Amino acid sequence: MGGFTLSRIETRDSDLMADMMSSALGAVDMSVIDPRDAYLSIRSAVSPSLSALDFQLSFRGTSDLDGLERDPADHVYSVVYMDREPGSGRLWDAQGRQLDILHPVLYPDWVGSEFDGCHAKVVSIARSEVRDYARRLAGTDAFDLRFTDVHPRSATLGEHWYATRRYMMSAIELSADDPGVELIQGQLPGLIAATVLATFPTTLTDHLDRHDARPLGATAAIRRAVAYIDEHAQEPITLADIVSASRLGVRALHAGFRRHLDTTPMGYLHKVRLNAARLDLLAGDPTRETVAAIARRWGFTHLGRFASNYRAAFDELPSQSLRR
Repeated sequence: MGGFTLSRIETRDSDLMADMMSSALGAVDMSVIDPRDAYLSIRSAVSPSLSALDFQLSFRGTSDLDGLERDPADHVYSVVYMDREPGSGRLWDAQGRQLDILHPVLYPDWVGSEFDGCHAKVVSIARSEVRDYARRLAGTDAFDLRFTDVHPRSATLGEHWYATRRYMMSAIELSADDPGVELIQGQLPGLIAATVLATFPTTLTDHLDRHDARPLGATAAIRRAVAYIDEHAQEPITLADIVSASRLGVRALHAGFRRHLDTTPMGYLHKVRLNAARLDLLAGDPTRETVAAIARRWGFTHLGRFASNYRAAFDELPSQSLRR
């Protein structure tokens, strides 16, 4: 995955606002009801398969996608939510249902909106990324992914979406010179795909319920998964990649890891990376390297959490290991 292109565009020219919105979202037919004192700001971070947009609008208007031709490259799943203040807005789908825009909403097929000054946040991911991730979890390229609702399964999962977006934004803002930035940003499409699939109801859940209650046959499969993780720990691998390597279903894989290793596949990946970071800290020169650089090299962006997990695992702080 390529890096992110960051930009911020602001205008008070109402004639440019529809063009800016179309540039950010694809084909949008937008009208500004009251152009006086109109203001639009769009902050964006865009990569080939993933983007994050932050809109601030200070005008009344509407947008309409119904009947517009959209390029196949615009085929994305987007999750949007709106701050309660300032302003207000409404969003509805192709069936005319009004959506709860004050909480995360998935809108693969939304057709219109109304707004009166608002602050909205959008994350969009290529449908192919989500489809391929789901097919790897399902264990078949023939799996037909469909979302069955646009609202989160629960309030807890809605909160998890907010936390995931915050992590995504912190990872995007890393400098290209930061150690480990390729690993950290390279994991983002898989992370967002997994979070979208976990947060919103899909046909994947029913498929796993029907097809994943298989005998473990686990020893060889878990060995394959462990070997894959050990070999690729410094790459942006995902749970779906580990599932594919093991040749088990996702639930059987989790059960096998619990039974044989008393952890989860991603928990084991975290442990491998933590151990690798420890080796680098112990071998590092404290006059040339930093804890932050080594942590990011192995995909840890939250240094406080890294230090806490490190101390729990090794009974000393990362800085103490580096000074040895």
